[in-house]
Parts: sequence; C-alpha cells; structure tokens
Amino acid sequence: MMYAQTQGTYYIQLEDDVLSLQDYVRRIKDYAFEMEKAKRSWFVAEFCQLGFIGKMFHSSDLTYMIQFFTMFHNDRPADWLIDPLFETRFCPVDQKKCRAVKKNLWLRYKPSLFQHVGTVSSLKGKVQKLKDKAFGKLPLFIPHTNPAARVTTVIKAYKKHTIESVYLGVNFFWGLSPQEGDIISFKFTKPVKLKSYLVRSGNPEHPSDLLYNATVEVSASFKNSINLSSVSDGFLVIGRFDELGVAKGDVPEEIEEVYEFRLSIHSESKNWVIISEVSLEPR
Repeated sequence: MMYAQTQGTYYIQLEDDVLSLQDYVRRIKDYAFEMEKAKRSWFVAEFCQLGFIGKMFHSSDLTYMIQFFTMFHNDRPADWLIDPLFETRFCPVDQKKCRAVKKNLWLRYKPSLFQHVGTVSSLKGKVQKLKDKAFGKLPLFIPHTNPAARVTTVIKAYKKHTIESVYLGVNFFWGLSPQEGDIISFKFTKPVKLKSYLVRSGNPEHPSDLLYNATVEVSASFKNSINLSSVSDGFLVIGRFDELGVAKGDVPEEIEEVYEFRLSIHSESKNWVIISEVSLEPR
C-alpha cells in the first residue's frame, strides 16, 4: 500500500486466493469513471463484501490509511480496521448519523467481482470458510463446435458429466481419479486438417481437478520429414499439459490429416479430473 501511493489514481486491495468474474478490470474502470463523471464523493468502492478483498480507494487517501493501520495493526487485522478508520474520519462527533454518512461514502458494486476460495486465515487457528453470496456466476465449462468424432475414455464419468458432453459443448467432463495409461480419445469421422488445439482441465468450483502429467498425441499423415517424438503405437506427441492443467498449441504444418486426437495420462492422479473446455480448430 505504501508503494502504491504514487502509482495511480486508485488503489484496490486483492488477495491471491480469489476467483474473479470476466472483464473485472473493465468493470472496475467503468464504475470509477462513472462515479467521477457524476462528481460523486466516496471513500471506498466495494467490489467484494468479504474482508479487505476488492476494496478500492483513492490513492490520495492512502497516507491517512497507512498511518491508521500502522498505529493499530497489532490490535486487529487490517480488514477489521476499515470500519473504525471510517468512523474516526467521517463520524468523529455524532455516531448516530454514521450509518447515513456511510451509505453515501461507502459504495457497493453488484454483483461482487471477487470470491474468496482460500481457507487459511491471518488469525492463528481460524479457518475462513465465508463466501460472498453476491458473487456473480462463473461458467463451469466453455462450449465449442468441434469436428465430428467418436469420443471415448476408460475413465469413469460422474453422473451426466461425460467426455462426450464437453466435446459437444453441453457440459463439463468429470471423471474419477485417472490412472497411469488412461487415454481420452477423439477419433474423427473423417480425417481433419487441424490448425490448433486447446484442452482446459479444472473449473472455478473444483480448481484442483486438473490433468498434470499428460501429453497430447495424434495419429496423422505427415510430410516426409517431421521433427516430433512418437510413442510405440505410432502416435505423434504434439504437446503436453502445463502446471495449470492446460494444453494449448498449434498443430505443426508438417502434419497433413489427423485421424485421431488423444490425451495420454502418464501417472496416477490423487484427485478426480474435470475437463471444462475442448477446442479443436480445423484449418
């Protein structure tokens, strides 16, 4: 906060264990410009109802806040000091009128743009399970139109969350713990010239249900020379999942027609797996 005093017009407090709605930066900017255009006086604009998360202030107010937090940080966490700070600054005489003052100077944006997902509290021994009920709805899967294919896997699906459903863009795939050697296969009805691929695992409600040690492989025709490794059954390895559970890339131009696209899993997973997005884009 001390560093940020001279870095911009506004300061917003965030944490590293939150989810955010799409376009949250644009929404915050638009809201701030709207308030300035209306010449609305305010002290805090709240984009999340929990704690200190998503609270925005004018940078010109940070000096006062820093002094207040420095004096009382041993007594309370910072998020518990915001209300006393407000009352000290804006309601020093008549506490009864403070509610009306706060209604004018403490703005609340809806829906909330941030949701807390962590459970570790700054208070020793406390588990933080509170959720912001005003938080907007995040999509659990992203639909795409993909080439016609027969989709199969040995990973058992949970209820209606089948691998076919994510490929068709109607739901996300949710499977029981993948094992070493498991395969998710997309065998095209007709050979396809693929331009690029994107496979995303996990979703906002279950961010740890990811594919980690897995590769992207294709059965394809190709030009005489191609600089790609292959596995025992002739499939070419064209990519792998990163630490965020995402596999994304362009299909090498040397590959002409793809007969089958598959995901090969190389180690047992402690969690279930969610695949929330599959996009196979033809050339």
